[in-house]
Amino acid sequence: MARTQSRGISTPWVLVAIAILIIVALGLLRFTSLYRSMSVTAAPSSELDSAAPGSTIKLVIEIANTPSSGSFRGKLLTKKTEEVYVRTNAQASVHWNDQTKLVMGKSSDVHTGAVVHVTGRVRNDRSADADQIVILTGYVKIE
Repeated sequence: MARTQSRGISTPWVLVAIAILIIVALGLLRFTSLYRSMSVTAAPSSELDSAAPGSTIKLVIEIANTPSSGSFRGKLLTKKTEEVYVRTNAQASVHWNDQTKLVMGKSSDVHTGAVVHVTGRVRNDRSADADQIVILTGYVKIE
């Protein structure tokens, strides 16, 4: 009787497939985490006015001036849908530095006309010290 040789999947290929699945799963977790951090609703201007100094606040701003020396000013935006924001009459000032985390962009993306989501602490003068800036330019529309 002749022996037949089985052609099964070899162990190294199974390990490679498992490693690829783990890498893809970790990438999806990272993307989901980033998406959730961006989808937080920004504070309306009245909330900024009433926030206590030192408290954390989230703002979406359309930058109105040319950012210089680590600060910028712009119009506050309110969220209509995930992709659409509406301009308000309220303005906000933001201070940032090399320690500020930039997400979905780089420092050169913080410019006049840019749309940014700022998470930071309220200062005594009602401006904010940014801990994180997410560049939303190109991802959202403004009405």
